[in-house]
Amino acid sequence: LGFSLNWVGPGTCDVSGLGRNFVSRQLLTAQGWDEAKSIVAQKHAAGHNYQLLDFAHRRISNFEVAHDKVSEKVIDQAFFHANQYQTLEVPGQITGNSSLHRLARARQLPVPRT
Repeated sequence: LGFSLNWVGPGTCDVSGLGRNFVSRQLLTAQGWDEAKSIVAQKHAAGHNYQLLDFAHRRISNFEVAHDKVSEKVIDQAFFHANQYQTLEVPGQITGNSSLHRLARARQLPVPRT
């Protein structure tokens, strides 16, 4: 089991949720896919983007979290993520020019075949 992380900004903070670094540390203790998913789905103070990788069962999912909302996208084809929400509707999210430009460029490129 592995994971990677990306910053995303929901625009507001809810102090009753966990900080992303606390959630990331909990992920290090996950014994399996379902436990990792439940850790990611905890209420966040702000938000974060996680990619879970299950090497034994050859699966990957991308999770976007904002406070108590979670979106899971099963990755079964090429997928690119920059530092903004793409699968979860988050009003007032913080976006940057760098992310907007990277997403626009990724859309122009041909779909990878390997």
